[in-house]
Amino acid sequence: MPLPEVDSLRRTLAVLIDLGVAGLGGAALAFQSAGEMGTGTYWAALIGCLLGVSFANQVLLTWATRVSIGKFVLRLRVVRDPGGDWIPPHGFARAGFWRLVQRWLLGLCYLPIETVLLLLEADGDPEDACQVRLIRRRDLLAAG
Repeated sequence: MPLPEVDSLRRTLAVLIDLGVAGLGGAALAFQSAGEMGTGTYWAALIGCLLGVSFANQVLLTWATRVSIGKFVLRLRVVRDPGGDWIPPHGFARAGFWRLVQRWLLGLCYLPIETVLLLLEADGDPEDACQVRLIRRRDLLAAG
């Protein structure tokens, strides 16, 4: 039985929601902790808070629940790719912590250079490199 693909609209919306969570959450956290900081210190705190909130959402939350906030809203799940288009007999395994860290780091690098890859007509996806897959929740439940 082939594994259904998640359409690009849902995938893009999940990324945009996760970017919004990281942006708003990181900015709020940096503003809250800013106090009497100078401008340079504030920008460093902002970047640190953005990365921290993004890491917590994309890695820690996904490791614990199989979803980030954006994927939860759109009813998607992150699972370990079994290899090929088949559904394992015992269902999908959770993506491991280090795979999620790798996926997060590749995503941070992939998003800024995606335009260059499109111009060069290169094909690739950071999830493929990490051996994780994004699937719909109902497909996960149907697979057992």
